[in-house]
Amino acid sequence: PAELYGLDAGSLQLQHAGEWRIVPGQPPVSATLPPTQHAVALRHAGPEAAGLEYFRAALGAWQASEPKRWTIDDRLIGAQVDAATNWLVWLGPELPPELLGWVRDGGRLLRIEEGAQAGRVVWRDAVGMPLARDESIGRGHLIRLLQPPTPERLPALLDAGFPDRLRRLFEGETRAPTRALATAVQAQRGANAGIAPKTPLDTPLLILIALVFLAERLLATRRRSSS
Repeated sequence: PAELYGLDAGSLQLQHAGEWRIVPGQPPVSATLPPTQHAVALRHAGPEAAGLEYFRAALGAWQASEPKRWTIDDRLIGAQVDAATNWLVWLGPELPPELLGWVRDGGRLLRIEEGAQAGRVVWRDAVGMPLARDESIGRGHLIRLLQPPTPERLPALLDAGFPDRLRRLFEGETRAPTRALATAVQAQRGANAGIAPKTPLDTPLLILIALVFLAERLLATRRRSSS
């Protein structure tokens, strides 16, 4: 079909030579399952919380692009975080112990922590200064923004690409795409796929001929000597 599903990072290889034909068709039902749903929570101290409008706008952009994929829970800090929540943006003071436990159980939480050193750098500005770090805690991740979420200290908040950047911080390492146009991933015959290694016959054959010739000459010489 025109679109292929279930791909990984490797190229398509054929064991035998073949003709790549693209025909009209629909992917199987299993390939068109709805996207994985994500429950995202935003917790803040109120309308005056620093950066609140930028994070609300970013989460709103996610939901506008894929309404069926994103569920946004935007409430004050005191509101409980549902156990089914996948990602949490925390715009408040120190984390309560129960949220650290939620992270250990597999949650991904983003908070503001200036000058933090724990975790690996996952975002830098144009001159290479670290903007965010990601620390693995149990089965989850604690993502720390290293600057206050204000345009003066974190100009990236004003970038049109900030929603995508925020999403990549939560998603972690980039995954290889699992679908592509058939024209872009045309299979090639693998250089070594199913092909037995070739044994060069010329050299052994020449050596054998030379040995036979030498043996014949030796026998002929012995016959003459005997005579």
